[in-house]
Amino acid sequence: MPNDQRINDAVTEANKAREKLEAATKEVQTRLQQDNVLRGELQDQVDENQRLRDQLNAGMNTPKHQAPAQSDAQKAAQSSVDALQAWGKQVQQ
Repeated sequence: MPNDQRINDAVTEANKAREKLEAATKEVQTRLQQDNVLRGELQDQVDENQRLRDQLNAGMNTPKHQAPAQSDAQKAAQSSVDALQAWGKQVQQ
């Protein structure tokens, strides 16, 4: 095989290798862009989850509300109910 042919074959192979490398580089860049978009979306979800967790924790840590004190009328009614319950127990025995 003449030298010119060997040189041409080598150049052709080098060009094919360069094209493959460029295609692979383009594919990697595309994938990197997709990964960056997904990373941003994931970070948004992580932030939202943290916000909801903080909101839940804030709701769970609020002090429990005390029942309002009974009014005089409620106390009187309750004592009447208690007396009736006691009488009912006596009658059943």
